[in-house]
Amino acid sequence: MSGAAPKYHPATVSPDRPEYEVERIRVSIPDAHVFRLPPRTSSAAWRGADWTEKIWQGTLRVVERGNRTLVLLVDERRGTNGRGG
Repeated sequence: MSGAAPKYHPATVSPDRPEYEVERIRVSIPDAHVFRLPPRTSSAAWRGADWTEKIWQGTLRVVERGNRTLVLLVDERRGTNGRGG
């Protein structure tokens, strides 16, 4: 790799698509669990004791990228996020 800065076509660089975007991790929860919520059988609120079907476990990160805030579910075993990437 030459170490030279990448070249951008002027049409691709705009305030909406910056060359570089700062990413800030606002919070990281290393052992988060996601459960499928069962159907409610009444108008009462959900109860945590009824949440038995775990569908994911890993690290949850709240990340700020530019003017966006993202919630990422990171599978540490696979090194991927919840979107499969």
